[in-house]
Amino acid sequence: MTRFGISGNLMSLGAIDFGLIIDGAVVIVENVVRRLGLKQHQLGRELTKEERLHTVLGAGKQVGTPMFFGVLIIAVVYLPILALSGVEGKMFHPMALTVMLALGGSLVLALTLMPALCSFVLRGRITERDNLVVRFCKGVYAPVLHLSLRLRWLVMLGAVALFALAIVIFNRLGADFIPKLDEGAFTMMVFRASSINIEQSIEQQRKTEQEIQKRVPEITHVFSRIGSAEIATDPMPPSDCDFYVFYKPRNEWRKIDDRPISKDELAKIITTEIEALNPGARLMVAQPVEMRFNEMLEGIRADIAVKIFGNDYDVLERLGSEVKEVLEQIPGTREGEGEVEYETTGRAPMLEIRVKRDVLAKYNLHAGDVNETIAAALGGQTVGTMIEGNRR
Repeated sequence: MTRFGISGNLMSLGAIDFGLIIDGAVVIVENVVRRLGLKQHQLGRELTKEERLHTVLGAGKQVGTPMFFGVLIIAVVYLPILALSGVEGKMFHPMALTVMLALGGSLVLALTLMPALCSFVLRGRITERDNLVVRFCKGVYAPVLHLSLRLRWLVMLGAVALFALAIVIFNRLGADFIPKLDEGAFTMMVFRASSINIEQSIEQQRKTEQEIQKRVPEITHVFSRIGSAEIATDPMPPSDCDFYVFYKPRNEWRKIDDRPISKDELAKIITTEIEALNPGARLMVAQPVEMRFNEMLEGIRADIAVKIFGNDYDVLERLGSEVKEVLEQIPGTREGEGEVEYETTGRAPMLEIRVKRDVLAKYNLHAGDVNETIAAALGGQTVGTMIEGNRR
């Protein structure tokens, strides 16, 4: 894992199945025990060292090839996962690679270490016999096996029919690799006017946090993240806000027509209330982990994004509206199934000041004096520095 840069996380390490890894070793040891027991029964005595080593070697060779192909088949099952891309690829590539590496390591140990350990440990009188569970399973399996061998053509036709049915069902399946996981929280991304300063943005968000919990009883608690952090891995202007909303279990949600509201309906209710508290703001709805994955992959807080580049904002705005109209016609992007939204700072409002030249001449004022006055009024001006101890 270190060599291939695979991180040790829940997906990679959690996928290692102990039973899957020891299968090869179990097959080797069981066959060695069986062969040693048969050899002792044939000779009627304990085996010598040379006889024991020769028997262990023969037992290992006997099952080595089928065991190798058995482990190989299991590893091949994980190969299609490596073809995944996007969020699914990021999530499942570490798991598939880790399992394949673990299977390869277990195969090497099963073919080398386990026979050597058997030659040291399995000494003395060795007998092989089935326990009660194995005898019961064999009693059920043996008649079914004999019946299947007698009706082998019927069994083959049944297997082919099941395979054909699986192909038909597979072709009717949707294109989603995994369904959307319910993370137990919403991330409401609030995009306010780009001209708003950090103080106003914080004040509006505090008011939103206080009011939203009163208006929507399904919400348990909320918190917000405004602007960029000191380590700006997710740069945002002060006007943008990630609003995290946590909700109660579904059995405690309000009911409509004697049924609890759906998650999409709750998202619509919360969105409507936030828009009412923030006039002019735009919202995008996601989930915390889902949003982070999308940001890591494309830098966009959505599953699918259309980027339009250019220098003329009027043209970009027109093209954005046209693309939005086209995307809204695609099934799955309306009626609560999804949404199409802009993510752009837009135009900042501008204050245009026009100077009356004749009045300046009347009062003998220069344009530079007016500019200095306006700059001081809007942005302030440093008039001097006062030193007090170590402070300036």
